[in-house]
Amino acid sequence: MTLPHGQQSFPVVEVRFKGSRKEFFNNKENVELRVGDVVAVEGSPGHDVGVVSMVGELVRFQLKKKGVQENSEAIKALYRKAKPNELEKYYEVKDKEVPT
Repeated sequence: MTLPHGQQSFPVVEVRFKGSRKEFFNNKENVELRVGDVVAVEGSPGHDVGVVSMVGELVRFQLKKKGVQENSEAIKALYRKAKPNELEKYYEVKDKEVPT
């Protein structure tokens, strides 16, 4: 969906990681994202790779539902869409999950 002229998308996205873990990340660089995009985000330590599970105003509702403030320091940074080598590693590890 295209936003009205001059409007910015909600800057927080929800990212899903292996298992059922989901977290919110601040998209300060305004990277154009869609549900299903693989992204690199701030981890502890370093960075982590996950899949965008929600974008836009729906994320604002999820934040309210979970009691998280939009400008909370707990919301870590989204760095970028995953690089090709990160994608390779992500899918390689994901393929090993079922047999393991």
